[in-house]
Amino acid sequence: MFRDYDYRSIGPKLSPEIVFRLGLVWAEMALKEARAAGIANRKVLIARDARKIEPELIAALVNVLRYSGLEVVYEGAFGPNSVTSYSYAVLEHKPLMGIFITASHISEPIEKIVRGFKVSMLKTKGGVLESLTTEEIKNLSKEMLSGLIERPEKVKALKAERTGSYTASNTYNNCVRFNALLAEVAAQGGSLHNLAKEIQSSKGLPEILDSWEKRFPATQPLKGLTIAVEAAHTPSGALAAAVLERLGAKAILLNGDIWEIEGEHKADPSKESNLEELKKAITKERADFGIGFDLDGDRGAIILHKGRNNFETLPPDNLIAILLPSLLKK
Repeated sequence: MFRDYDYRSIGPKLSPEIVFRLGLVWAEMALKEARAAGIANRKVLIARDARKIEPELIAALVNVLRYSGLEVVYEGAFGPNSVTSYSYAVLEHKPLMGIFITASHISEPIEKIVRGFKVSMLKTKGGVLESLTTEEIKNLSKEMLSGLIERPEKVKALKAERTGSYTASNTYNNCVRFNALLAEVAAQGGSLHNLAKEIQSSKGLPEILDSWEKRFPATQPLKGLTIAVEAAHTPSGALAAAVLERLGAKAILLNGDIWEIEGEHKADPSKESNLEELKKAITKERADFGIGFDLDGDRGAIILHKGRNNFETLPPDNLIAILLPSLLKK
């Protein structure tokens, strides 16, 4: 379960008792970092992807963070999130710690229960969230968890004097606005670097959105384009379609209804076999190109129609190399 860059359980069902103790470990680590850096922030943001997760596991995580005196903001209260919507929520809420309940795009038979967590913390005052290091995951947190299991009295000793708060959050609409704004700023020759600096130094992201939308009003730079989007029943598809339409494109959304995904699935655009329906839609709708997303939304493929049944796929692992030269100019 303790991997180089995250926590992932494959096999036996993960118990609420273990999640409770894991949450206690993460809370203790975050509070230690906060005290050392003089950080007063006690907010924790939790989100989840579309993979099925037992409600009792989420409840255990929320309860233990509040037990530790932390202020819990749950972005997944109104439905699953993607990496994009989680990342935006981090920018808006500016938490001490972020926990994304995800096991990436891994696909396993239904009898192999897959659950996972990616944890990041604020380690410097005025800084940004940093993912836990391999050392912190595989050694420190594992050792701390073992200590809580071997000595149950430690659990009681870590209870805070005051129970932390709980807030259900939904930043979806602002996330759509933000991603559309990024495209408008780039299309109009603005500086994404200056926007990022302003976001980092400010406490109010919605106010920044208001201000920059006035500076860079909607010009719909994608007007005239038709783009097919393979959602694969994940939140990324609907989010992408909403952003593309805000930018003037016609979005053809496939499998846009969001499911709680379990077992083997097709939300992996690195496999050509998962893109067949998208290719058919590109042909049928005469789309300019197509986009397919993976389960948690941190990877996508772009499909270009070269004529008749000829398609070119720009796979997830190559996209950043293709886009980087253009992004560096912005």
